[in-house]
Amino acid sequence: MSGTKTVPSDSPWGKRLGAIVGVSAVLGLVALMLFNSDPVTGIPDGTETFTVGSPEHINGDIYAKGEIPAGGPHDAVLANCGFYDTPVRAENALHSLEHGAVWITYLPDLPSEQTDRLR
Repeated sequence: MSGTKTVPSDSPWGKRLGAIVGVSAVLGLVALMLFNSDPVTGIPDGTETFTVGSPEHINGDIYAKGEIPAGGPHDAVLANCGFYDTPVRAENALHSLEHGAVWITYLPDLPSEQTDRLR
């Protein structure tokens, strides 16, 4: 018998060390979230509130040209999300907002480099 031993190359220590590092990282992130500063609560200064009507579908024009409603009755057809270089009916935009879209408007005389940036 010789005095040489064969050691398996698939030692479990690599996996164990990886698991310890992974669990430590997760625990560190949880601790960071728990002990971070308190979230801001309350209503921020400058917040405006609006009273809106029922979000029902109505055919035809409801709002005056240039009127931007915060909610209420709107068209049954939504406006596809994207960039528009012509005005969009408020009734269609409002339907998109009802479904969670974010609508950014701009003035028609905005410089082209700024509209390109929005695009």
